[in-house]
Amino acid sequence: MLLFIVAIGYAALLFAVAWGVRRRGMRASGRRIVYTLGLAVYCSSWTFNGAVGSAVADGWAYLPIYLGPILLFVAGRRLLVRLVGAVQADGATSIADFIGGRFSRSRGVAALVTLIALTGTIPYVALQLRSVATSYAALAGMGDATRPMIATALLLAGFAVAFGTRGQARLQVQAQADSGLLAAVAVESLVKLAAFVAVAGFALWLVAQAAPADREAGVARLAGGFAKAPAIADFCVATALAAAAMLCLPRQFHVTVIAAAGPGDPAQARWPFVAYLGMTALLVVPITLAALVQGGIARPDVLVIAMPLAAGAPVVALLGFVGGFSAATAMVVVETIALATMVSNDLIAPLLLRSPRMAGAAHVGRMLLWVRRAVIGGIIGVALLTALLIPPMRGLASIGLVAFAAMAQFAPALLLAVARGGRDPLAAKAGLATGLAGWTLLLFVPTLTGAPLPVPGWGGMGPVAAAAVATLLANLIVHAIVAMSRAPRLPFVRDDRVPPVRDLPELTQLVARFVGRSGHVPNWAPAPMSMPARPGGPNGWWRRWSVCRRHGGWSRRRCRARGWARTTSPGCWMPAARACNSPRGCWRRRWSISTRASAWSMPN
Repeated sequence: MLLFIVAIGYAALLFAVAWGVRRRGMRASGRRIVYTLGLAVYCSSWTFNGAVGSAVADGWAYLPIYLGPILLFVAGRRLLVRLVGAVQADGATSIADFIGGRFSRSRGVAALVTLIALTGTIPYVALQLRSVATSYAALAGMGDATRPMIATALLLAGFAVAFGTRGQARLQVQAQADSGLLAAVAVESLVKLAAFVAVAGFALWLVAQAAPADREAGVARLAGGFAKAPAIADFCVATALAAAAMLCLPRQFHVTVIAAAGPGDPAQARWPFVAYLGMTALLVVPITLAALVQGGIARPDVLVIAMPLAAGAPVVALLGFVGGFSAATAMVVVETIALATMVSNDLIAPLLLRSPRMAGAAHVGRMLLWVRRAVIGGIIGVALLTALLIPPMRGLASIGLVAFAAMAQFAPALLLAVARGGRDPLAAKAGLATGLAGWTLLLFVPTLTGAPLPVPGWGGMGPVAAAAVATLLANLIVHAIVAMSRAPRLPFVRDDRVPPVRDLPELTQLVARFVGRSGHVPNWAPAPMSMPARPGGPNGWWRRWSVCRRHGGWSRRRCRARGWARTTSPGCWMPAARACNSPRGCWRRRWSISTRASAWSMPN
């Protein structure tokens, strides 16, 4: 009962943090810190519990899930900056929205990306439920983890619905909502790191207090496990899948790209995030050593809980449970919220708008809000069923790699979308459909049923890595064949069932159908241009400048020499600190020069 109260209290704490930040807002300096910590939502319960189990069983095999994102942020800075800039330029709200928009605004491509993300997330969420439930059962001394798994699923579903779908007119893409989400994730990142540090510190103390013979035996076993060179092909494939997942997982795309204030945010946050991942990877080693000093644990995936329990330290074990629950909570909540947005926007909304009755409905947003709630509950419900069906002998690491292989199926389409728009949607549909079918048959179904994978290991790769490479190669080959076999002509065709928008009132009416009329509809009317009052005093004087080159104004060189910059309007120049907001695109304006202030003054 105490563990359940702790879990409920922690979830309530995250909700309170998110609610407070939504209400009060966040400063720019604080947002940079929160954004950096928000990237650590990548560290789920797999990296908290499963990595330690992998280190005990296979030595270096635990490292790729950390190494992939580290290499991406160290060597892929330009890619991240370009990706954020392209997404913000297109106004995309999800990875499916962005890829579909770059492939000639194809709804089919966006729907396929959403379907792959939805299918691939199921085993990943199941991994979180199973990790939390087994940790709870180990800490509570329960033999069966079914009841804790069901309770965890209900708790996380309620929290995700309450947090992600509050308010009829709140859109997840709004800055205020993103601030609340990032703040909750940032707190979670600090909690799980602190818990991991506490467990690792206790592990070091335990090793120091152990008998010399036990300590020497544990060190020898640890050195023997890490002395064995990993399978290079398996290691490289797992690293590449982890790097692809860092971009393609819906929660990572939302936190890294959608929540960024500008293209420079990932570049500024990369070294602190790399340090966070590096520290987490290093903390795995002392926990692994302590477990080996104790003689090894029968179930490596619960080692973070079992190791302090075996040493008679239930408080440290409780900290380990809180850290694992924190990692799972942030992952499930953010992932399901991002997926619910993708499903409602790219699968359900197009179907609703095809219906003449729904296309003319007064308020589609209310229905989409309930769709999102239902999707969140459905994802966690199916993940719970999957977690109950997956055989217990399947390790957390193998389940995570299966989910990463699914997300990697639209990594090529994402890279093509970043390069430029106007891509061939038919080629993307063929490649994505091939990858989804191959992943389902070769990886997902065998994982669910416990059957051996149909693809044998080849080229130094194990069955999971070989199946992931095979499905990705089939995806790329089909995409390339279809793209080269046709010369697409892809005009944009408007759907006649959706009424056209000809002026600002009609645009406001269209937006109100989705976000409601409770004051959240933006005002697109141009602001009136105010003129300054004549400055008083004998030293004030007036001058009229023509700053438009089309009206015989200054030359480009002269404007730049005086600190003037070109605006978005062709041929117009003005001070760099201001922007040209004239609806005509070319203008003249009064400026006042005051000899008292020795500076130019501009009207507000």
